[in-house]
Order: sequence, then structure tokens, then C-alpha cells
Amino acid sequence: MSSKQGTNQSKNTKLTDYFPSKNSINSKQDQLEDKPMKKSKNQVAMKSVKSTNSKSDSDTEIVDEIQSSNSSSGDKKIKSPSKQDQIENKKVDNSIQKVGDALNQQNKIQQEEEEEQKQTSEQNQQLAEKKQLRSHSQKLKNLQFYLNNLQSNPNGDYILNILEKWKGKFKILETHHGYVQWLFPNFFQSRFNNGSDPLREEEAEEFIKNPIIANRLKKAYDLIYEFFGMKIVNNITGEVQRADNYKSRYYETYITSYHNHMRIRRILCHFNNVGFRRYAISLVKFLEKEIYGEKGYQKFVEDKRPLVQKWQELPQELPLRQLSRLKVFEEWQIYGEIDENNQIQVETLQDNCFANIQDIKRESIYLIKLKEAKHQHL
Repeated sequence: MSSKQGTNQSKNTKLTDYFPSKNSINSKQDQLEDKPMKKSKNQVAMKSVKSTNSKSDSDTEIVDEIQSSNSSSGDKKIKSPSKQDQIENKKVDNSIQKVGDALNQQNKIQQEEEEEQKQTSEQNQQLAEKKQLRSHSQKLKNLQFYLNNLQSNPNGDYILNILEKWKGKFKILETHHGYVQWLFPNFFQSRFNNGSDPLREEEAEEFIKNPIIANRLKKAYDLIYEFFGMKIVNNITGEVQRADNYKSRYYETYITSYHNHMRIRRILCHFNNVGFRRYAISLVKFLEKEIYGEKGYQKFVEDKRPLVQKWQELPQELPLRQLSRLKVFEEWQIYGEIDENNQIQVETLQDNCFANIQDIKRESIYLIKLKEAKHQHL
């Protein structure tokens, strides 16, 4: 009996395991309900749509609320600032004004500094230019001499003193060998006065255009013509006549002192370099007549007889007939009137003046003003 009962109990136990009690079934359902259940794809999608619709509705409500708030605030009147706000605003305005004034002042100072630097730079440039010009002008000795800023060399004097105090002092003018190169500069260096300088192009330009220098040149011509016993009777053409003391002066200058022949050549060349070519032409014509008479130089040269015979046949009244033996006029006539269609004559003049024919033909301001004054009186 007992064995039966044991067997039945074991069977019952096993059956119980296979057929749980109602309470145990309920307990398992509770456990299953506590665990998250796996949802289907359709369920997830439906929940997402609901969530999105819910969020969209929420955003719409917020926008409507903001618009409603703005609308209600716009309907309200703007309140005027309080006294304290006005004070604060005024302080801000004052601060802004101060900052603006400070910036303007700073800009003004900066502009003044830039302007000062610019002026300083311009002044330095002007000083440099003046220094360069002064250095250059010191090399223009002939110009400085005629501006009365420099004495002739050697043992010379200022131009104004020479024109005033040396006039009529024939002994000084004859024996002094350092003034002629300064009174009558040319484009070539003197072989007899290393203290003088050849004429420079810018100096020649100034001699032609500067009326002060041109007037002083004319006075220098009057001085040297008097020394040679001649005088200018027409300031425009440079026409020359004998001076009252021509016999003694001719003898002292042309006949017995041959170095004056070279002085005449220098003077003729000088005329052609400084705008007084008219004077060169007139002086050559005058000297030709004083030497050869009406016969003239060309006919004298074409005569093939011996030189001694030819000059002896020249009229005795010609004061300078003796010069026909020396052929000095052959050198002088180069600087006189030429045929500009004759290329040889043009080139000879240019070569001996160290200038081109266009520059040689330019006229001094002195002559230009004389001609203008003459036309005004007509």
C-alpha cells in the first residue's frame, strides 16, 4: 500500500509539472506583462506618425502664441523713457561724442604731421636742388662773371668795374692779358689764359636771352671798339666807323701789336656765339675796306701778282693796308657774311664757331628790343 501510494505520488508530481495550476498560469502571465513586448513594424510606424502630429501641433501652438503676443504688444503704446533712461542715454551720447572728438583730433594731428613731413620733404628737395644748382652755377664762370658775382682771372676785376673804370684806359687794355677771354668768351679754351673757361651752351643761351647780360655785352663792345679806334654808329646793325683818334689807335693796336689780331678773331667768333652775328658781319666789312679799300679782299686774292707788288699798289690813304701782307683778314673773313647755299662756307663758319648755323643766326634780346622800339616809333 505504501509502495502504491509512493508510486502514485510520483506520478502525480509529474502530472502537476505538465499541467500547472491556475495560480501558476496567472503568475507567469504577470511576469510576461512586466517585460517589454516586441512591437510589429506597423505599430512602430503608427506611433511615429502620432508623435510627429503631436509635435507639429505643439509648434503651431507656440507660433500662434508668439504672434498673439507680438500683436498684443504692438497694440500697446510705446512708453516714453524714464528720467533715469534719459540720463543714461545722455551719458552714452556724451561718451560717443567724446570718442568722436578724440578720433577727429587724432586724425587732425595725423594730417598735420603728414603735411609737416611733406613740407619738410619738399624743403629738403628744394635745398638739394639749390645746392645742386649752386654747385652747377659755380662751374658757369662766364655767366657768374657777367652777373657780377665773379672776378676775371688772373688779376682781374668784376664786370661792372671793368666796364666803368677800365674804359679809355688803353695801357691797361693793351698790357693786361687776362680780361679778353672773360669779356668775349667762346666755345673753345684759351691757349693763353688757363684761368678762364670756355663758354658753355647754357651760358650762351643766357647771354642771348638775358637782357641784363646783353646790355653789358654791348657796353663791353663799346669799350673794346674804343680801344681799337672804332665806334658803333648803329646799334641794330652794328655798323662801324672810325673814331676820332683812329690813327693813333690803329697804329697801337693793329700795326705794332700783333696779338690784337687774335683778339679781333676772338671777338668775331664771340659775336656769332651770343646773338650778335650782325656785329660780326659789320666789323668784317669795315675792316675789309680799311685794308683793301673798294677793291675788296676777293679781288686782291684773285690777283696773281707777287704780294709785295699788290699791297704797294693799294691806296696810301687806307690806314690798315699793311695788314694785307700778313693775311690776317683771311682768318677774320670766315666769321663775316657767307653764302648759306655754299656748303663749304657754312661748314667753315660752323667749325670755327663750334656751333651750328641755326644757333649762330639767333639774335640777342638786345637787338630784338631795339628793333621793336624802332617799329613802335614809326
